[in-house]
Amino acid sequence: MKRHPWSRMQFYMLRMFVEAGATTFMTIEEAQVWDQRPFRSMLIQRWIAHKPGRGFHVTKEGLKAWRDFQEGEQAMQRRKESQHLPLTAYFDMATGGPRVVAKRSAA
Repeated sequence: MKRHPWSRMQFYMLRMFVEAGATTFMTIEEAQVWDQRPFRSMLIQRWIAHKPGRGFHVTKEGLKAWRDFQEGEQAMQRRKESQHLPLTAYFDMATGGPRVVAKRSAA
């Protein structure tokens, strides 16, 4: 699976298209209201396409990119939720911050 570094604008713009559905089209006039950088990026990625006379719509590739993103979020969750392990070895629960590592003396 090809990973793509998502920008905040791409995320919100693609989500808007996905939530509208694959059969919903955005006219050029409606598209001109939005920042054009995510549009250009999504056109290059083929996440959206334009049909003359209809407008912009999300493509199969766009829907797949969205699903891949959602699966990536789920992959970050712990595998076994019943295991309540420490947050990380670098977090000090007593101070609520990073663990201070003692420096070795240059003796």
